[in-house]
Amino acid sequence: MPTDVQELIQNLIRSEHFHGQREPKHGPEKRVVTISRGYGAGGEQIARRLSAALGVEVWDRAILDAVAESAKSSPELMAKLDDKVKTGKATWIYNFLTGQKAFLASYRYHLVNVVLALAQRGGIIVGRGSHVILANRPVFRLRVVGSPELSARRVSVRQEMDFDASLAEVMRVNKEREQFLWKAFGHHLNEPECFDLIVNTDHFDDRWDEITELVLNAIGLVFDKREYR
Repeated sequence: MPTDVQELIQNLIRSEHFHGQREPKHGPEKRVVTISRGYGAGGEQIARRLSAALGVEVWDRAILDAVAESAKSSPELMAKLDDKVKTGKATWIYNFLTGQKAFLASYRYHLVNVVLALAQRGGIIVGRGSHVILANRPVFRLRVVGSPELSARRVSVRQEMDFDASLAEVMRVNKEREQFLWKAFGHHLNEPECFDLIVNTDHFDDRWDEITELVLNAIGLVFDKREYR
């Protein structure tokens, strides 16, 4: 994955797989999966395994934030990227942003452009409201959840924190993610109709390979249905 955000934006612009440039009957060359996840529920572990199984990259929150921030400071690059995704963006704006003019000049406006462009490359897009941004696109939307207590235990082990501190951190991060999605897109995280599959990892005993296999089976069913309509 490119580490320089300017290089990444240029790669997006040069990509030949933007929406509308492929033959519709063949569908996307690489599949797109969005992952919305509770903190400590295992979304990152599943994302890595899906990436390997599908042969695509993982675009996580840090990358999306960096690219969107870079785009804000580079109007020339953003103009080129904007031109590439203007059809999809217009549809998105019509459905989600009508009457919110201030929104279009903000960080979120650039984030929408970036996510739309990344979707044409294929990949696992983690967080940042990507399941809402791509609601009208042929992508698979996954939600990974877990109880605060079991999620906190995972965080406690991973971050070497005591349980109470981990539980407080899980609650804080999940609240921040909920607030971001509501303020940015007017949606709540736990809206089941926004997802193709919701996985509660509480009872899987961290068997990430088996969970990933379950998700892959669901992805296959959903994409097969779409491709053969």
